[in-house]
Amino acid sequence: MYRSRSFAMLLATTALLGLGASACSSSGSASSSAASSTSGSSTAKPWVIATVGTLSGSQGSEYGGCSVAMQAWAKTVNAKGGINGHPVDLIVKDDQGSGPTALSQVQALWQNQHINAIVSSCTNFDSAWMPYAIKNGIPIIGGQATDTFWGSSKYVFPDATGFPTFNYSVAKAVQTVGAKDFGVAYCAESPACLQGVPAIATNAKALGLSLSWKGEVAGTDTSYTAQCLASRQANAKALLVEGVQGVFPRFVSNCTQQGYTPYYLSSGFSTTPDLPTIPGLNEHLIGIMLTFPWIQDNTPATQAFHAAMNKYESGSSEANTPSTAVGWLSAQIFQYAAQHVSGDPSTAALLTSLWNIRNQTFGGLMTPTSFRDVPNPASKCFTFVGVQDKKYALPFGSGFRCQP
Repeated sequence: MYRSRSFAMLLATTALLGLGASACSSSGSASSSAASSTSGSSTAKPWVIATVGTLSGSQGSEYGGCSVAMQAWAKTVNAKGGINGHPVDLIVKDDQGSGPTALSQVQALWQNQHINAIVSSCTNFDSAWMPYAIKNGIPIIGGQATDTFWGSSKYVFPDATGFPTFNYSVAKAVQTVGAKDFGVAYCAESPACLQGVPAIATNAKALGLSLSWKGEVAGTDTSYTAQCLASRQANAKALLVEGVQGVFPRFVSNCTQQGYTPYYLSSGFSTTPDLPTIPGLNEHLIGIMLTFPWIQDNTPATQAFHAAMNKYESGSSEANTPSTAVGWLSAQIFQYAAQHVSGDPSTAALLTSLWNIRNQTFGGLMTPTSFRDVPNPASKCFTFVGVQDKKYALPFGSGFRCQP
């Protein structure tokens, strides 16, 4: 979907998608069902981990990069002999946009496949299974921090920007592009879309900015010209467009036809590969990233990321998406903890190692991070990408901005 990853929009998206029908799952290296597996050939006891996400349907193109990056990482690690000689058995689960399916998958992973951890959760439906995982002490390492469970438990180890910080990141993006007045176009399909706007306005005011316009947009609207003209009349120099699938490109097109070319804000996984080709967005888009920017390749850690993706997943349609950075970072956190486990893999040993991580950046892929045997908060930091020459670029730099 072309939409923002704000708390309100995620609530609305979940309501609109509903809880879909259950999907069958199986494991194997070649599968068209809801699961697949990547494992090494060593006879040593493996680390058995799973990644759970929405990998198909309307959101698959946005969220699928998490699992793609995880698979590239697992192949890279296993090609080098595993982690301390222990291969990684990675199980990939597609919840197909269904909360009940996701829950049944996680239950089976724990009870039947005896996973050591869930690594990288990229879905809007993690609230369906996270209480079960937390109750059973399953480590949940990284992923899209879509709800309040991220930061609520000692068994959850966040790596992405959390909800409270999203509203601040919108205001910071407006400030970064040099705008003072900005607007928010929120979806008409659910009251939850409007509910997130006041928090954005409050954060903006603290930075000396002004929400000068807000307006409703519906997926069924035949034109957004009226909203474009109203936003321009309000002198909004930047716009966050929170709409269901198809709204964003049509909104930009309608505004461009009126000669109105503000900076547009996209966020997280909605910063899809095709945005740079949309007329009106060249040098007029700022994308808010939940982790390091996936296009960055000027450090050893980001170069290793791109080398693995190019070697193992270059043919994947999700290989060039922001969610790959989330999946890769989740894997780095797991790998670091697993490397510090003595003896055979176990969930208990992994947890002890995770709880003893102190001030790690994992090669600069995140700000200094510590995890302890207490609820660990989601990240308060984020990065930006932009569009230059109709390609994603880093005109705002690759450094992290953080909420005070």
